[in-house]
Amino acid sequence: MARKLALALTALGLIAGPARADIMNIQLGEDYARIRYVNETLAQSVGRMELDMGYLYSTRNATSDYLLHVGSQVRGESLDAPVIVAVGARLYYGQAASATVGGFGIGVGAEMMPESWNGFGFGVYGYFVPKVVSFADADGLSELGATINFQITEQAMIQLGIQRISVDVTANNVGNHTVDDGTYIGLNMLF
Repeated sequence: MARKLALALTALGLIAGPARADIMNIQLGEDYARIRYVNETLAQSVGRMELDMGYLYSTRNATSDYLLHVGSQVRGESLDAPVIVAVGARLYYGQAASATVGGFGIGVGAEMMPESWNGFGFGVYGYFVPKVVSFADADGLSELGATINFQITEQAMIQLGIQRISVDVTANNVGNHTVDDGTYIGLNMLF
């Protein structure tokens, strides 16, 4: 696993190039690890567009699944309300149940962190890949999650999250295959 994680980190670093990183997110669960890199690609007056890349490695199943994703999302931050809403798209590719899976999905997320909560907040998100835009041995993919966040400093946030990532695998009549289903602890580092 360490070799695959090092390879993924190197690839993410090369893709990012000299760009300024916004967030490096590390998630550790009982049987999985995930790293995400989020970079602001274009500033806008009502929100921002971000590039999101990540690698997930799971030993939940005997097949030791992995998923790579690259995507883009637009985040809208309201000055009147402490809610941040994001909509975007992701391209997934990886291995689940010893089968190659992939697809193009759309998603939405919301995060609430009012100043009066002294650094506490929560968020929810979901990405969906329907059958029509799945490829290889995938017949669909979904990623759903929720987080409780605590801002330690301006540059660091701790997360306690729960998520479920599942893929419909057509190879060998596998059917619905869960890549991850459980809790994790995460760390967001802002650069």
